[in-house]
Amino acid sequence: MSALPAGASTLYVAAIVIALAVIAAAAALWRRRAQPWKPWNRWNVELYDAAKKGDIDKVMRALEHGADPNVKGPDGYTPLHIAAHENYSELAKVLIKYGASIKAKDRYGNTPLHVAAYRGHADVAKVLLESGADPNAKNNGGHTPLHAAAYRGHIDVASLLLEHGADPCVTNKDGDIPLVTAQKRRAEDVYVLLEGVSRKCRNATR
Repeated sequence: MSALPAGASTLYVAAIVIALAVIAAAAALWRRRAQPWKPWNRWNVELYDAAKKGDIDKVMRALEHGADPNVKGPDGYTPLHIAAHENYSELAKVLIKYGASIKAKDRYGNTPLHVAAYRGHADVAKVLLESGADPNAKNNGGHTPLHAAAYRGHIDVASLLLEHGADPCVTNKDGDIPLVTAQKRRAEDVYVLLEGVSRKCRNATR
């Protein structure tokens, strides 16, 4: 039995063949022109690797060749997160100059300032704050950078955050303000620092 409609003509068959050929050609053209974005091109890879090493010259070269200053690794870290993690304050300045976002978040919702606070890196934290980083930004657990500094007992960073407008009364998802975090972690120096400024908070003690 023929698969063609009854009475189909040679012209009809030719039209079908041409239509299929046009569709196939269009699909091939779309595949060539509409490739999905691939973040890990040469310059993005070089930028990420150079950021890990704190190599400012290579970072700048990659950026000048079009590397994305906000490219993310598997954990959601951007080059600015790396700079915060390693306390590369000069690198942070360069990245911000080239458009790195101080609001970028990793997979846990941490901004570069969260990372700097957790690691106790006051130098890079200062760079971030002076560039407009939000001292009250929350990660996925509701923790602010001040919570992070309190958790690790980093009094220098905690003081810096307070100087730049960190709110000691912000609670995380457990309902804890940074003072309570410091208390739970037995971070005595940070607890003493926060005790006075936290008196206005509703849950100053638990």
